[in-house]
Amino acid sequence: MEPVSRRYAHSEGLTQLCFSSKRLVSGGSDGYVRVFSGLDGDCKEFPASPGRPVAAMACYRKAGRDFVAIATAGEDFSVSAYTIEGEMDGLLMRFTGQVTHLVASGDHAYLVGGACDFAVKSVELRG
Repeated sequence: MEPVSRRYAHSEGLTQLCFSSKRLVSGGSDGYVRVFSGLDGDCKEFPASPGRPVAAMACYRKAGRDFVAIATAGEDFSVSAYTIEGEMDGLLMRFTGQVTHLVASGDHAYLVGGACDFAVKSVELRG
């Protein structure tokens, strides 16, 4: 099967992906998050943590706005919330090991994260 469209997103290395409404969001080993308005649309980017790879991410919707939860590789082992425009919105959860996975529930009510410390945590996103 041939790909429908190709876009350059990040330099070589791990890339995380999620959908936010009609936008594709990618986070890469370069520490940047890129928001594509479509496969052939405009691309906006913001630094999650330049020089530290995006280890995990998940998109969710809260109060009519799109957000992305981002965990970067590093020593703080935290998950932060950003608006889709790149503004930091706060800290969502912390672990004692590197975060390896994030997922938002289908109704966008909860965010669940797992880490190398064998912990799984959830946070309510409504409110």
